[in-house]
Amino acid sequence: TTYQLIMNHGRMDVMLYYAELNSDYDRLISHHVQRREWTKALDVLAKTSDAELFYRHSPIMMQHTPLGTTNAWIKTSKTNPTLLDPRKLIPALVRYDSANNPPGHQANQAVRYLQHC
Repeated sequence: TTYQLIMNHGRMDVMLYYAELNSDYDRLISHHVQRREWTKALDVLAKTSDAELFYRHSPIMMQHTPLGTTNAWIKTSKTNPTLLDPRKLIPALVRYDSANNPPGHQANQAVRYLQHC
C-alpha cells in the first residue's frame, strides 16, 4: 500500500501528512499513542465524528490524560448528542487513573462525564 511505500523510505512526516489528507484518523491516533503523544492524539480524536474511534482509543487516553479525554467526550456530546453511547465508554471509564489528573483538577473525571450524560 501507499503507507508501506512511504514507511519503507523512512518518511514519517510524509506518512502523517498523507494520513491527514485521507482522514485516516485511526492511523494518526495510533501513531501518537505509540509515541505517547497524548495531546496530539486527543487533538486528532476531537476532529473525528467516528464513534468507533472514540470507543477504541478512549481506554488508553483515559488512563493517561483523563481531563483531556473527558473534555473531548463532553465537547463531542454537545456538538453531536447522539454520537457517543456512554455504555460503550465503560471500558475507558474503568481505566481512569486519578493520578494523571493535571495539578489543580481533583474532580473524578469518570464521574464528571457521567454527570454530564
